[in-house]
Amino acid sequence: MNLEENFDAGFDRVTGKPGPRNGASAAPGSGALGTVLGDIALPWMRGAFDRPEQTSSFKRLRMASPARRQSYLVTHLGGETLETTLSLVDKALYAERYLQNFTGHPAHPYYGRVWLDHDGGTGAGHRPSLLTAALWFKGLLKTSVFALANRPQPWYQGPPWDVRMDNAEAEIGSRDPKDPAAPLHGATVGGLIERVDPTTRLVTLVSNGDPAPAVYFPAGEMVESAGGGRAKVLTLTSQNTLKLSTVDGFRPRDTVMWRQPTGFPLTDVTFYYGYYGLAQYHDVYQFRVGAVGSHMDSGSVVWARAAMRRGITATAGAVSEPTSAGVPFMASAFAALSSGHDVAEAFYSAIPFNTRWNTVIFGDPLYAPFRTRAKRPDESPPAIERLTLVALRSPSGGQRVLVSAQLAGATPEQADDIALWQIEYGLTPEYGNLVPYIEWPDPGDDKLNQHRRYFYTRRFTYELADLLPSRVYHVRISARDPFGNVGTATETVTTLR
Repeated sequence: MNLEENFDAGFDRVTGKPGPRNGASAAPGSGALGTVLGDIALPWMRGAFDRPEQTSSFKRLRMASPARRQSYLVTHLGGETLETTLSLVDKALYAERYLQNFTGHPAHPYYGRVWLDHDGGTGAGHRPSLLTAALWFKGLLKTSVFALANRPQPWYQGPPWDVRMDNAEAEIGSRDPKDPAAPLHGATVGGLIERVDPTTRLVTLVSNGDPAPAVYFPAGEMVESAGGGRAKVLTLTSQNTLKLSTVDGFRPRDTVMWRQPTGFPLTDVTFYYGYYGLAQYHDVYQFRVGAVGSHMDSGSVVWARAAMRRGITATAGAVSEPTSAGVPFMASAFAALSSGHDVAEAFYSAIPFNTRWNTVIFGDPLYAPFRTRAKRPDESPPAIERLTLVALRSPSGGQRVLVSAQLAGATPEQADDIALWQIEYGLTPEYGNLVPYIEWPDPGDDKLNQHRRYFYTRRFTYELADLLPSRVYHVRISARDPFGNVGTATETVTTLR
């Protein structure tokens, strides 16, 4: 957002405060720019959940008012490496063409979920937003683009998403600091039973500050009670009521629990929203191509930078204290994004107090994965071109080969392709050595591991080391796209003497 523009109050160049337009002085007592609720919010922010059919773009809003024509929504294409930066756009282009909701088909290679993680506290006002995000994706809000009742509407986006939540004090993937040998924390939710109806098998949960305590429990999963009960969740009949397969062992005032049988890393994360580990990132995520998410904490740029290394397509991070209202309320961002808006519009609509732009939005600003509703599957394998093998010698005298390749772009579909890469190599056409698509040593460690490799890209380089001198090596390189299609290319190289 241009600092010289303020939607609701204007901007006084002399005082640096909001004020009437046309150069008039700011009113006495005016707060500084970025400290007035909604002072730079997009006009449709407060109606994001009420008017999903309203998809006026920011460009259209700018052109409708001469006073706004010098205002721009700015995002940062700045990963830690050039390849990370390029991949933000590459992943956005692929996801715009192919990202879909594969709920009900968990075996699909591009299957993704919504992951929402809070520490049991209020999150400085973000807890209601996190719960609203769950209701939105589950289609339990009347205006949700995923509510089955809205199927006749032109803005309907398909069935509800598979949502996984955690409301334990520990964050998903964290380790108990008092017990370094303990396993990483898996997704866990709990609730307190208010009443049980044996006839209908309905269990009503105590609100306890949550307007929708039942939303934590996913249908089809097994829950347990402190009284020894064990049952399957059949459906959510309301925001605080579950229908179970049996209510034997479920009693009022008992705690009901669901523990996700979590295996790390999590490989199905398409949307993420969580809090609150200050300037922390638990390295347990492999984000789907097209993934969008944010972590709410005052140093969340640490989380954002690490998440970009692990494949997230768009995120945001606080580089200095923004206050809790200066980071995205992601329910608003998700609602705007899934209603057809792009990443820039979605994130800016979700920040009510943009406190001196201390929160940076990362990603392609034009990325709009839900703007195109009818999407076809990706049925073509990636086409590899420019496979090059260069024999090198290490300073110590060892033999190496630099492998490089890229994906073809002769057609629009090829130009939007992206892939994980694998190398097979050896002294015979049977190869015998493998560099896999994903390298993830020690999955039980939550620290950011430099030796892990999980990265979708259009360009690939890798150095093979410890090779024999003056020998012919056979090399096959494979590229696998998010739908599981695989393209290959082969070549030979002779190492140096």
